[in-house]
Amino acid sequence: SFSDTASKVWPQEEYIVEYSLEYGFLRLSQSTRQRLNIPVMVVTLDPTRDLCFGDRFSRFLLDEFLGYDDILMSSVKMARTSYLAAFVIMVILSSMLLRYSHHQIFIVDLLQMLEMNMSIAFPAAPLLTVILALVGMEAIMSEFFNDTTTAFYIILIVWLADQYDAFCCHTNTSKRHWLRFFYLYHFAFYAYHYRFNGQYSSLALVTSWLFIQHSMIYF
Repeated sequence: SFSDTASKVWPQEEYIVEYSLEYGFLRLSQSTRQRLNIPVMVVTLDPTRDLCFGDRFSRFLLDEFLGYDDILMSSVKMARTSYLAAFVIMVILSSMLLRYSHHQIFIVDLLQMLEMNMSIAFPAAPLLTVILALVGMEAIMSEFFNDTTTAFYIILIVWLADQYDAFCCHTNTSKRHWLRFFYLYHFAFYAYHYRFNGQYSSLALVTSWLFIQHSMIYF
C-alpha cells in the first residue's frame, strides 16, 4: 500500500491532495506514518509550468472556477482489471436485490384476493424481512459507493427493472434481449464508478438510467 501526496504551489498559496489505496492511511498523522514505515511519494506540481494543466485559458478556468480537485483526482485511475471487479460486484449486489425484490410478489396476490373477496392474511413477517434486508443492503452499498443517495437510487432502479421485466416483457424479443441491455447499461455505471474512483457518479447513474429507460421504451 502507498500514499500519493500531490501538491501544487503558486504564490502565497499551497494546495494539497492526498490519495491512498487504504482509507485508514489518510487519517494517520505524518509522524505516525514515519513510525510505521508507511512509504509516501510526494509529487509537487506547479500550474504555471507543468503542461498537464493545459494552456493558459485552461489554467485560468481551473484557478478561478473549477478548482484543481477534479483534474488531480481524475488523473488517479484504477487498473483496467477493475472492470472485472466491478462486474463481480454488480452481479452480487444485483442478484441480492433481485432476490428480495421477488418477495414483493405477495402484493399482487393481495390485490387478486381483494378482487375475489377472499379472506386476507397480511404477511407481516415476510414484509418485515424484506424491509430489513433492503435497509441492510442500502447500508452495505452506501459503504461501497460512499453515498447513501446513490445506493438508494440503485436499489430503486433494480426494483423498477424487475417490475418491468415481470409485468411488461411479454414478447419473445423483449424476454430474450431486454435483460441483456439492462445489465449492459447497469454495468457501464459500475465500471465507470470503479475506474474513476466515484467521480461524477451521480451524472453517470443518471446517464445509465436514461439508457435503461430508452431500452424500456424500445422493447
